[in-house]
Amino acid sequence: MPDNRTRFLVVGLGGIAPSPGTPDDGVRFRTTIAFGVRNEPGTLPSRGLPGGASISRSWTRPSRAAAWEYVFWADLDAHRDDPPAAAALDELASVTTIVRVFGTYARATT
Repeated sequence: MPDNRTRFLVVGLGGIAPSPGTPDDGVRFRTTIAFGVRNEPGTLPSRGLPGGASISRSWTRPSRAAAWEYVFWADLDAHRDDPPAAAALDELASVTTIVRVFGTYARATT
């Protein structure tokens, strides 16, 4: 099936976090996050994430905390420490109930 995807997670103690890429080094990163919002109109910014942070994929799951509330999962095409992504995460934290960063990893090259 062309839409199948497999995700792998590497877990370790005291690992070294990847450093942000530069435009010239050819390394591109992806950061996986989850965030929750209240069940109220306008809780997410309508203009999207600041600084040009790009979401390559997103999906939604019902929250276990409360009925009719949802947790959004997203893959940002950026390193979490890149200034635009860091600004986007800071702004997201100001308008959501929770933000979790699961990790930053090198994007696959095809």
